[in-house]
Amino acid sequence: MVQVTEQWREGSAPGVGPVTLFLVIGSVLVALYSDFGDPLTMTIQNLSIEPWDSHEFLRKVREGEVWRLVTPMLIHFGPLHLVFNMMWTWQLGRQVEHNHGSPALIGLVLLSEVPGGLGQYLVTGPSFGGMSGVVYGLFGFVWMQARYAPRRGYHLDDRAAVWMMLWFVACGTGLLGSVANIGHAGGLVAGLLAGVPVYVGHLRDRVDAPEFTAGSWASEHIRGARRVVRQFVTPYVPLWFLLLAAGVLLFER
Repeated sequence: MVQVTEQWREGSAPGVGPVTLFLVIGSVLVALYSDFGDPLTMTIQNLSIEPWDSHEFLRKVREGEVWRLVTPMLIHFGPLHLVFNMMWTWQLGRQVEHNHGSPALIGLVLLSEVPGGLGQYLVTGPSFGGMSGVVYGLFGFVWMQARYAPRRGYHLDDRAAVWMMLWFVACGTGLLGSVANIGHAGGLVAGLLAGVPVYVGHLRDRVDAPEFTAGSWASEHIRGARRVVRQFVTPYVPLWFLLLAAGVLLFER
């Protein structure tokens, strides 16, 4: 779907940290022990936010099994679901862990998984799982860093970002079947919000040194639709991403 091999070659993180490794190995083991998400296995029932036959709101969580707020991310329904999510968890998670550290990655994972998972549970019940919400949280954060603070060592190809958002929208339409869209949207919002500090710095730089000043190269040579996009659309892409996420959330309700 995207130039995955190119992404793997160009990722800036030279190695893999313990949190990224845990996410990948944990997901693979859960997939194997659960026959790729078979709800009849105890693995799925013990890791879902609630047992699938539960009719009490967060009963197990309220009884102390708080890990259930996080462990649905380890559940995957089929090999393709697992491979896609692990590919991006590896690619994006190791960048965050390398550049910001393991505690930051843990925080971002929790921020991406818990609110979105709770929202998904409220709308569809406990029968969901997957690392996709976390992946979109990592995507939002890494995209913000790579675009607005490139010196920090993050890399995310623009083509990959476009494909990720196209997939996000395609899932949101419902044409691809049953997808945990609220988890996707919650993760994306979490990742974008975590990247707000670098985005604010970018906007301040634009105010201090505007690109389209009188007599500047951009003002003289960039015209028409290209100028409108460059001046009024491109700088505010994170806001468009947030609007897409809000649209998905409203559609799912």
